[in-house]
Amino acid sequence: MVRLAIVLPAFQPNHLACFRSLASVPGIAPLFIELAPPAQDPAWRDAQAGLEAKLLSLAGGPLPANLVRQLVARLEAQDPDAIAIAGRDLAPMRAAARWAQRKGKPAILISDAIPPERSRWWRELPKKLHIRRHFAAAFVGGKTHAAYLARLGMANDRIWDRCCVVDNGPFAAACSLPADERLQLRASLALPEHYFLYAGPLSPDKNLQRLLEAYAVYCSRERVPWGLVLAGDGPQKNGLQDRAAKLRKGQVIVAEQPCERLPAYYALAGAFVLPSLAEPWGLQVNEAMAAGLPVIASNRCGCAADLVQDGRNGLLFDPREQEEMVASLGLMAALSDGQRQAMGRISQEIIAAYTPDAWAASLAACLQHVLAYRPQPVPSG
Repeated sequence: MVRLAIVLPAFQPNHLACFRSLASVPGIAPLFIELAPPAQDPAWRDAQAGLEAKLLSLAGGPLPANLVRQLVARLEAQDPDAIAIAGRDLAPMRAAARWAQRKGKPAILISDAIPPERSRWWRELPKKLHIRRHFAAAFVGGKTHAAYLARLGMANDRIWDRCCVVDNGPFAAACSLPADERLQLRASLALPEHYFLYAGPLSPDKNLQRLLEAYAVYCSRERVPWGLVLAGDGPQKNGLQDRAAKLRKGQVIVAEQPCERLPAYYALAGAFVLPSLAEPWGLQVNEAMAAGLPVIASNRCGCAADLVQDGRNGLLFDPREQEEMVASLGLMAALSDGQRQAMGRISQEIIAAYTPDAWAASLAACLQHVLAYRPQPVPSG
């Protein structure tokens, strides 16, 4: 039985299904470690049922050094055969990589990093040296992340993808509701008959102010424009609501919704839009595609190269070009229901390869590779 420790900044809802899939892979005994203190939400604790013995949360503290000491102590106590580490930016992650090197344990880099738009070679050099020194392989989201790691010196045959997935089930189930139930649900949520949906943080990096500006232009050109629903919360919520209230045409709804209600918003939407200026992946796109939606996405989203086939299941645009965004909204709304449904079916076909089981299988294959690597321990002192 191979003991694999996976170190993450914090457990997210999409992680639990992946953890269960990996725990069911024969020959692997996983331990999932988060740097954050344990969540106190009763619903979150209930969701972890059956995984409790495999989940470890650190107590945290005011200084990164506290987390480093706790993490290293846990690794010493558990003594895994290999370790998978999410990124290299945080001090505890770098400490985990150093621990693995000292102990002669192979390390896997979990990365959804995308290349910066502008970067000097000397800024990339520390990343190259750290990756070359500490990691035997990498587990990434997709093509964009793999190409960036290859640029940083990781050999292509040591890179596995599929690290960015969600549990597709709840979103697929919501979109298959009977017509009468959909009608009742739309009325209860007070949603427009046709609308573009954004779901996620209402923060500057998501480029939502520009989306609202593009939506206003789109509305001015349409006789009966679609609505726009922004489902989420964040620092720009009040500003977005104020801007939406000034629109002369169209309908914008800013709705803060718990995770369990989101599948309904996807199920009733006409298309999903993600206008981010920079996005490591964009798991909301996975959710939308599982719900059978066509996707309008920024080409700066890490998932764009893998999930959004321009003209087949969605449309891509430059997030800095408002007119491109306006055109994408107009083109999508102008399609017939049948055309959008056909695009949605392609979305579901693509996203069927991005599941928790695929996550577990890919990481297991990566682990099998690195176990043959077996770096030599670094002598102490």
